Amino acid sequence: MRDSLATQVFAVCQLSLLLE
Repeated sequence: MRDSLATQVFAVCQLSLLLE
């Protein structure tokens, strides 16, 4: 469960950095 959430958060973080 936590792995899935961590993966989603990581993906969002990366996307945010890329967009910035």
